[in-house]
Amino acid sequence: MLNRSETVRQMNASDLVLHFRPIFRQLSPLLSDHETQDFTALTDKSLMRNYLFTALILSGCSTFQHHPMNLREIASTKLQNSEMFDLKLSQDLIFANGANSVVLQVGIKNQDINPEDLKLISDAPMESGKFTAKDGIYAITIKPKVKSPNLKLMVIWKDQISSTIVLKTTMKPLSDTMIPLKSPSNESAWISGLYYQRQENLPAGQFEGFQVDNQGPNPIVSAQDSSRQFDFEFEEQARQNISMMISDAPNGTVSHTMHSLFMFFPRKYLPYAEVNKKEVTVTLPTGEKMMFAESGEIIDGAFEEGPVDTGPDRFKRTYADLKYHGKGIVLRANARGQMPQQGQFEATKIDMEYGIKYSADVLIINGTTGQRCRRPKIDFWPSEDVSPILFKFPSDKEFDVYLKAKCNFGIPDLGNDPKPASEENISDLVSEIWSKCQNAADLKSCVELEASFIENDASKSKVKFELELILLGAKEKEKLEIEGVIQKELVTIRAALLSEATWLEKQSCLEKSKTLVKSTFQFHDLKQLIRPKLEKNCASIKEEMDQIAAREVSGFDERLKENFDWSTISTSDKFISECQAKALTMLSSRNRYHQTPTIYLASFKSLCQNVESSESYKAWLQTQGAGLEEKIFAQVMIEVELKGEKQAQSCLITYPVNTQLNRMRYKTQRENCLVDNWYAIEAEAVKTAQEDPLVKKVNLSLESVKTKVAMERRRLQLKIMKKYFL
Repeated sequence: MLNRSETVRQMNASDLVLHFRPIFRQLSPLLSDHETQDFTALTDKSLMRNYLFTALILSGCSTFQHHPMNLREIASTKLQNSEMFDLKLSQDLIFANGANSVVLQVGIKNQDINPEDLKLISDAPMESGKFTAKDGIYAITIKPKVKSPNLKLMVIWKDQISSTIVLKTTMKPLSDTMIPLKSPSNESAWISGLYYQRQENLPAGQFEGFQVDNQGPNPIVSAQDSSRQFDFEFEEQARQNISMMISDAPNGTVSHTMHSLFMFFPRKYLPYAEVNKKEVTVTLPTGEKMMFAESGEIIDGAFEEGPVDTGPDRFKRTYADLKYHGKGIVLRANARGQMPQQGQFEATKIDMEYGIKYSADVLIINGTTGQRCRRPKIDFWPSEDVSPILFKFPSDKEFDVYLKAKCNFGIPDLGNDPKPASEENISDLVSEIWSKCQNAADLKSCVELEASFIENDASKSKVKFELELILLGAKEKEKLEIEGVIQKELVTIRAALLSEATWLEKQSCLEKSKTLVKSTFQFHDLKQLIRPKLEKNCASIKEEMDQIAAREVSGFDERLKENFDWSTISTSDKFISECQAKALTMLSSRNRYHQTPTIYLASFKSLCQNVESSESYKAWLQTQGAGLEEKIFAQVMIEVELKGEKQAQSCLITYPVNTQLNRMRYKTQRENCLVDNWYAIEAEAVKTAQEDPLVKKVNLSLESVKTKVAMERRRLQLKIMKKYFL
C-alpha cells in the first residue's frame, strides 16, 4: 500500500479530487493498493461520484482529535533562530533607575513588514514602546524597571524568532571619572512622576539627575513664593560628581536662594527613585533611603528636616535645615545665590553640628562615629569659574586617603551589597505550568494566567520568556496540520448546508457555517482561517435569497402609500426605518422567508426610498401642517425662557446680588447684561425650530412666530428679572 506522502504526490487528476484529498488520506489505509491507484487517476465522473459518496459517509463518522502536546517532545526539537534578524542596542549597559532607556534596532533581511507585526520578549520586567520603521530599520525603545537584572531580549515576527541579545543593567556608577561633556543645552522630561534631567550631548534616554519639589503650603514650606527643591545629580552617570543639591527659596528673589550641596560616601550606587502611590523613596549613593510624601516633605529615612527660613534679613537666614542620621560620610557645602562648591560671601565658617549655618569651608560628618571635620572648599573643588565644577576625588579610595590624613577618620564599611532575591527553579516552574495547561481549551491563556501567579517578578519574567519559546515551537508543529483540516471541514460544512435549510430561520449562512466547524487548534483560530472560504460559499446563497425577496415584495410600495399613519415625520433615515418596520408587518406565510424577515430589509429600503419621494407622501405631508405654527411658537418660547434664565445666571456672576449694596449698585448693569443678549437668544431659538423635520418638509415660514415672540419679549424679560435679580 502507498504511504500518505506517496499518495499525495500522485493525486493530480482533477480539482474535485484535490478538494477531497484530505478525506481520501483518511480512507487510504482502508483501501487496497489497486483501489488507491484507481482513485488517484480518476477521470470518469460516475466512478468519481461513487468514491466521493463513500468518502463523505466515512468522513462523517470521524472527528478531528487534537492531541495534547508533550513539553519534552517540543523542547527536544529546538526552535531555530532566524538569520533574517540583525539586532543592535544603542548601548550595551544601562543604569536601571526606571527612567533610563535604550533603543533596540532590528534589521530584517529581504523583508518589508508592518512594524506592528513585530513582538519583543524579555526574560526580565521592562517597559517598551512600539516598533517604528525608518529606512528599513525597525526600532523600539526599551526601559528596564527599577533595579532590573540583565535583560535577555528576542524579537518575533510571525513564527520567526531572532537570536538573543543581552542588555546589561547596573545600579552602580558607570565610571569613576567624568569626561566631562560640554553640552550646549540641557533638557528635562517628566517620567513616572518625577522630573529627570540630561545634557543634550548625553545619549538619548540617559538621564543624569532628578528632582523632588516641595512647593508648600505645609509645615516645611509655609510662606508665599517659598519652596525647597531637592536635586539628585549624577552627571554623566559617573561617580565623580554624585551629589544632592538642596535649594531653599525664601521668596521670589533668585539671589536670596540658599543652596546646600551634599555628597555621600561610600558612593556605591547612583541615586534612584521609586514612586509608590505618589510617595517617593530615594536610594542614596550609600544605599540609605530618603522617603518623601507627595507634598515633597521628608517623612522617613536618613534625614530629618526643618522648615525653610523665610526671615526678613537675608544675611541671617540659615541654610536648609537637614540633619543627617545615617551611617555613611556626608560632605556639606553652603552658599547663598551661588554654587556652594565655590561661593563664599560669608566669612563665618560653617557650623560643626549639621552645617545649617554659614557657608565658609565644608563640613564633613561621619555618621557611624559622630565625628565632624571642617575643611576648606579649595581642597575639593577648583577656584576657577568653570563648568562643570569637578570634585577632586573621583574614586572613594582617593577620598578615603584624604579623610584619614585630614580628619582622622575614613569611609566606613556599610556592609556588602544586598543579595538579589532568590529565584525559584525556572525549569521546574515551566514544567509545572505546561503540565497543568497542556489540556486546556485555550493553552496560551492558561499559560499566561498561571505565570501571573508567580510572585517574584524576576522569576515570572524568566518563566514567561521560556514559555513563549515553547509555545512558538508548539505553534509551528500545529501549523503543519492546518491545511488538511480546513479542506476536510469545507467538505463536511458544504454537505450539511445543502442537505437542509432550517438554519435560515435562526442564523445567517456564515454563522451557521461557523457553528459547523468542529475541529480546533490551540494556537490557530481555525474559524478565522476558514472564514474567507465560508464567505465565498455563502455569497452565492445570499445573493439568490435577495433576488427572491425583491420579487416577492414588488407590490408592497402601493400598499404602503394607502395610509401614512405609520410615519412620525422625522429625518429621512427615521422614515426609512419606520417604513421598513411597517413593511415587515405586511409579510405573510405566503412569503418564502417570512420567518426570517431580515432577509427582506434590503429590498424594503429601496422600496421605501421610492415611497418617500412619491407624490402621495408629499400630499399627505401638507395635511399635517395644521396647527404646526402654534406648536412651534410654544417650543420657541420655552427655548427662549430657558436660554434667558441661563443668561441671567451668567450675569449674576459678574454683577452679584449677594449683598444689599451690590443689589442696588449693579441693578442697571444686570438688566442690560440680560437684555443686550436677548435678540441673539430669540434668533438661536428660532433657528433651532427651523431644523424641525416637519417645518422643513412643509416649508413653513416662521416670520409670524418671530413676531409673536417679539410681542412676548418684555413680559418674559421681566419674569426672569423678578425670578433672579430681585
